[in-house]
Amino acid sequence: MKPNLSVYANSNETLIAWNYANPIDNCIGFAIYKKLKGETDAMAQPLNNRVGFADETYTLGQEKPSTEWPFQRLVWSDYTVKAGDKVQYMIVPILINNGQLVKDASNVSDWSDEVTVATGTKYQAYFNRGLVASQFFSRTNTNINSAVSKAAAKSPIKSKSKNPYSDAFKKVIDGGPSELRDFLGGDLYLGLTGLLKAVKDNKNLSLYAALYELKLDDFTDALSDLGKQVNLILANGTGKSPKGENADKKDENILARKKLDGKINLYDRMVNTKTRFAHNKFVVICDNDQPVKVLTGTTNWTPDGVFAQVNNSILIDDAVLAGAYLEEWKELKASGDDSPDDLYNLNESAKVSGDNLRAWCNPLKGLKDLTDIESLMDKAQNGILFLMFNPGPKNTVFNKVLDLLQNRPELFIHGVMNQDPGKVKGSNPLIFFDQNGQKGTDWDVALPDHIDPQFAFWYTDPSDGLVTIHSKSIVIDPFGDNPIAITGSNNLGPKASGKNDDNFVIVNDAALAKEYAVNIMSVYAHYRWRYSVANKKTNFKGLTKDPKWMQGYMSPSMEKQMKFLLL
Repeated sequence: MKPNLSVYANSNETLIAWNYANPIDNCIGFAIYKKLKGETDAMAQPLNNRVGFADETYTLGQEKPSTEWPFQRLVWSDYTVKAGDKVQYMIVPILINNGQLVKDASNVSDWSDEVTVATGTKYQAYFNRGLVASQFFSRTNTNINSAVSKAAAKSPIKSKSKNPYSDAFKKVIDGGPSELRDFLGGDLYLGLTGLLKAVKDNKNLSLYAALYELKLDDFTDALSDLGKQVNLILANGTGKSPKGENADKKDENILARKKLDGKINLYDRMVNTKTRFAHNKFVVICDNDQPVKVLTGTTNWTPDGVFAQVNNSILIDDAVLAGAYLEEWKELKASGDDSPDDLYNLNESAKVSGDNLRAWCNPLKGLKDLTDIESLMDKAQNGILFLMFNPGPKNTVFNKVLDLLQNRPELFIHGVMNQDPGKVKGSNPLIFFDQNGQKGTDWDVALPDHIDPQFAFWYTDPSDGLVTIHSKSIVIDPFGDNPIAITGSNNLGPKASGKNDDNFVIVNDAALAKEYAVNIMSVYAHYRWRYSVANKKTNFKGLTKDPKWMQGYMSPSMEKQMKFLLL
């Protein structure tokens, strides 16, 4: 009996899913073999597992090949891959016979189709690794405990936070480039820095950017070096200035503004933050003054945005859409600090390029952009994945998710919403959604306090009371016949639609939808597991040697997940 096996990838990781028609006798898990392009079958090695058997004693941080500590899952993410890898996987059931583990040769899968760990070509999606408190993170050759401890030793901090390392960790991500920051930033950091370097290397290129926040020195310095190749509309962020830096100016970006003044073509957009935000994060790339590409997404150009939150950006190689964003940029510049009728009129309809690509810019009237998304969700055939941040309580895409959970039980719906921690006062800042409904939880799920020390191989999480999931991404039928990916700065609620400067893109592209699906499934699994442990929804103490474990994966809810992933 061979399983169904599918593998998907984005620029940072792969997602492996497999399923058998029936439970395998005496099977206590699976080994996952990995083979890079150019390697023979004999050179393939099993992935390591970081959790051992509950009845064994082992040291913290220990790991063994999955032939010895098999995965008791049917879905797994591989973070050991690197950008550019071409990789295949094979699933090998592990049986227990007379207390000994043996490979089940009769039920081994074929090698999966080869996947490439990379961004696309026309659509280049960049993701970070803003999941700080993960087992994998602590196992990298960058040791977070050591890195943070060194930072703390250089600058001792008296912290009132739950986690004594939080402020020291913040000093690491606020500092200069390091192996630690590179890991957390992932391909997102590389993609953004690579874009700025490409402009520096080609004097024919120029940038037209509209940014909500700019506080990462790497980016501010790079923009300064580009000089007049940069045209930047810089907003005032939340309107809260850094302490001691002209607080009366109500300008969160005052330090970057001072650094860039006179160096680049800089234009202020100082809106009334009590009513709206100039919330865009887009950049138009021009070649000899002609728009050729546009970068958008959810990432604020700050240390937190790049290194300590879940975020994404997408670079779109499409001259028509780039031209539409450039027109939006010019109207924003002409609007000064206001949002006049001309800006609303420009955003009255979607910016369309061909049959598979369109964008909405804000502000606009009538929630037409949100209605567009909801109509696409209504047409879903297989499932919807999403990440959201603070959409609001009414007339949001979040409300559409709730409607579909109730009225479309055949759909596989998974996602996480991060509410604004400043507004929920610690009640339910993280909300999980699956076929069983929604589950709210407090910040303890984002901290390792409730994790059994046996599995707590991480050391810190600086997200307590802060934004953890900042992505606004929706994927519809990513493995089906009509895959759609949606992302942008828009929080998918009425304020973003009708008052803010915001935008999002809707892309009908199979490869891109899969990339976003891999990211969303990974984020969901990360926090959903921690929720289960923190709220005692699982009594997991380690791997079991009872072959009946696999029966749980034959339940109706798991069958729906596997059907979705193995279309």
